[in-house]
Amino acid sequence: FGKFMGFTDVYKISGKETQTRAAGPNAWVLMAINYYTYKTNDTQFLDFAEDIGDWLIELEGVEGGITGGYFGNGLPMAWISSEHNFDCFAALRDLYLLTKEEKYGLAAAGAREWLTTGGWNKKEKRFNMGDSNPNYATDLSSWAVLSLGKEYASTLSFAVDKSLNRQFYTANQVEIEGFDFGSPYIQSPYPDKDAIWFEGTGQMVLAFYLAGQDKEGD
Repeated sequence: FGKFMGFTDVYKISGKETQTRAAGPNAWVLMAINYYTYKTNDTQFLDFAEDIGDWLIELEGVEGGITGGYFGNGLPMAWISSEHNFDCFAALRDLYLLTKEEKYGLAAAGAREWLTTGGWNKKEKRFNMGDSNPNYATDLSSWAVLSLGKEYASTLSFAVDKSLNRQFYTANQVEIEGFDFGSPYIQSPYPDKDAIWFEGTGQMVLAFYLAGQDKEGD
């Protein structure tokens, strides 16, 4: 009892939270604590950060990556998400740098190893959504660079090809260029270019800058 169980991942239409908890959202909370601790030298939340890190380690799969989490009925999510492992790699790596606890460094290395083997699409030089899911969403490019580094900048050009589009918004009578998120994936594994995803477009801007592609970022 008293064990950290992870932040909720799903909310009902009524706004009430469910008991479904996934790795990615918890990794984001951990990243926030890591950054706060690093910038302020205030360690009051570090125990909480380690609770989250330990919970993520419990989700490690036999392939080395971090599995999805737990459904509301308590059953484990057996799938492995590339997006969540980008999150977990960055979060656990930085927690290791703060605490020097080897278990966090090893878990981060495992997440990265899975990404570069099980998640990587060699043919298209981009990341699949997961170990058995060849579909593609834009944040698989932006997070690849922002998490793993600019050596994966090839994924940015893939996003430009498959996701960049223009939409006319009648409310403000303006045409906007940006990146779509994805699609229902019924007809194609790629985004359907039917909308501008503002959050994801911002992510792409940051990834372009980190990759040294300032013109594209601008």
